[in-house]
Amino acid sequence: RERERERDLEVIKERVDEEMGRLEAGTQKVVVELQNVISELRSENKRLKESFRNLSRSHGELKVECEGVNSLNARLEKQLNSANGRVKNLIKLSEVKREIKSAADEKENKENKPEKPKVVLQ
Repeated sequence: RERERERDLEVIKERVDEEMGRLEAGTQKVVVELQNVISELRSENKRLKESFRNLSRSHGELKVECEGVNSLNARLEKQLNSANGRVKNLIKLSEVKREIKSAADEKENKENKPEKPKVVLQ
């Protein structure tokens, strides 16, 4: 009976050892897979950091460009307002010239036009 019990214990121990071997092999497989995933994540993280640096650099360059465009836009707007003022002044001068010419033409027409003799009725 004692021998039977020892044999049963030996069988159980062998089964436990086999199961432990399978678990260790499975655990080792999971560890290798996790190491591969960690390696891939590190590579992806590195790539994303580089992309972020490039985007930050591009953002900075675009910001500087935008500031330049805004500055140029403000300068052009001032020039446009100034040009509009000059055009308005030229239009006013043109209207004054027309009025002067019209008045001169009218005066010339009066001077060159013979006066009609006045008929005096008695």
